[in-house]
Amino acid sequence: MAVLRRTIGFNILECLKQKNITLEAFAEKMRYSAKDVQNLIEGKVIVSPTELDRIAEYLGTTKEHFINVAPEYVLPDLRFMKKFSNPDNLDMIIDLMDEYVECREAVDSTEV
Repeated sequence: MAVLRRTIGFNILECLKQKNITLEAFAEKMRYSAKDVQNLIEGKVIVSPTELDRIAEYLGTTKEHFINVAPEYVLPDLRFMKKFSNPDNLDMIIDLMDEYVECREAVDSTEV
């Protein structure tokens, strides 16, 4: 499931880049917060089929495009990806890193 969420997020980001739509403009049009868009792009949230249809309509494509078009690198910054014999392990590590970042952000935002 994590790979699917990241694939969808990456494909949405690619569509935005191809159409020269900024993340801010996308957030405003879709009535999302900047954090919502970031979570969507990073694959941290599950998008309902209805919402995915709405996004696809705005970007002039289909939800199938977001789901079925596998990017060459879903996570291009991870050059070490090929060293994992089991891709599920990579997903677990990335999920743990995401959780850590969210915890740090929550702690940092409560400190004065």
